[in-house]
Amino acid sequence: MTLEARPAPGIVVADDGTRLAVHELGDPAGAPVLMVHGFSSSTQRNWIDAGWDRALVEAGLRGVALDLRGHGDSERPGVGHYDVARFLGDVDAVLAATGLADARPGYLGYSMGSRLGWRYAALHPEAFSALALGGLPAGDPFRGLDGELARRALAGEAEATGAAAFVVRLATALPEN
Repeated sequence: MTLEARPAPGIVVADDGTRLAVHELGDPAGAPVLMVHGFSSSTQRNWIDAGWDRALVEAGLRGVALDLRGHGDSERPGVGHYDVARFLGDVDAVLAATGLADARPGYLGYSMGSRLGWRYAALHPEAFSALALGGLPAGDPFRGLDGELARRALAGEAEATGAAAFVVRLATALPEN
């Protein structure tokens, strides 16, 4: 199989109405793998630019890659719509909309995507056939984060310090974020 031009991402609508971009990668007839990128990244940056689409084709796997809310081609719903429960609900929505809910796909996550996969699998132990979790940080990288300070700094109203400075650097590192 050869790589062809990628179609525009599909759209899945989350329970709160947020439009989530879902990209098909790899072999369309292959065993499915749900792929979730890291914080301040995207399917394009985490998986496509790194050559994962070619690796999936070679392995005979179908990648279903979710752009998390606020990332990549997904909608940015605004303040108050980025808690863990919503991200986990987004995984539910993508699994249901793509027909993977009953397929027990594999799961490939990186960084924040790993944290979500770990938590999702703990809540739904039969959801995935296997987990591959890269860049899984020890502890909580957002512990001590002053979210209000980070929001004000992103709006140019304050100087971020501590964990807020780290989040602001990540959030502004890529032009599409």
